Amino acid sequence: MGKILSITLHLGLCLGTLACFVSPVFAQVRFDSTDPEVLKGYGSPMGVTYTERSGLKDKNTQKLMLTGFLSEKEQRQLSQLSQLEILFLKNNHLQQLPSSLNQNSLLFILVSNDNPLSYFPPELGQIPSLLYLEMTQTRLDSLPFELAALGNLELLRIFYDESDSLLFVDSMPGLPSLRSIEFYNVNLHRIPDFVFRCKNLESLMMVNCKIDSLPEDIAQLSKLKILDLAGNNISELPESLLRLNNLSEINLAQNQLSQISERFAYQPKLYYLNLKGNPIPSPRLCL
Repeated sequence: MGKILSITLHLGLCLGTLACFVSPVFAQVRFDSTDPEVLKGYGSPMGVTYTERSGLKDKNTQKLMLTGFLSEKEQRQLSQLSQLEILFLKNNHLQQLPSSLNQNSLLFILVSNDNPLSYFPPELGQIPSLLYLEMTQTRLDSLPFELAALGNLELLRIFYDESDSLLFVDSMPGLPSLRSIEFYNVNLHRIPDFVFRCKNLESLMMVNCKIDSLPEDIAQLSKLKILDLAGNNISELPESLLRLNNLSEINLAQNQLSQISERFAYQPKLYYLNLKGNPIPSPRLCL
């Protein structure tokens, strides 16, 4: 009973209810969008006071939200806003982001919501100041090698991509400043190789992404604190996952795991482990 008790204490769980414990299947976004290092004090992009369409005519505009159809002329005007720092595009019927945004040298937050983007211009890899990139309701089937040129990018977020598969170039290098990757309902099928080259990554969230396996390469992410792979098809966990001593939260709900090593109970910083919805035959850790 002593070993069972130590597992209970380390994980903060009652092993009798482990298989149905804790949060809803799909976790909330883990990244702190109010982090001043990322948003420079502006707070969440949704909480910013924006200039709307009239801001296209003011070269001093810093925060701009554009909702509804965006003409080619208006897209060209964006590149003339030399002081633009935050751009929020919503429901503009865009199939690609304007490549001329690479001329906005101060832009550090770029959000595209409800645009059926099917192409990501390589030129956007030339925005040196970009820290935060979010795209939702897209139709992307690939992201270019040039994405890796975003050396200051800290957060990459893609939600609800409708393509059959989102591909990354295998040889793409890691992004040196990237701290958080958040993909939700994106048909990845596997974790892209470049992820394991992002040595400063602290949060990896790939929920409902049809991922079949977790590679041994996960051990390369030595700074990882949060791992959220809920809603995938993972049936085994690599031994190398146990070498990530900074992990504090693991969400593996709704996968195909049939057992979990008791060694997770001795991870030094782990306090949250969600295994809800896995076919684990026993309600306790498999010893």
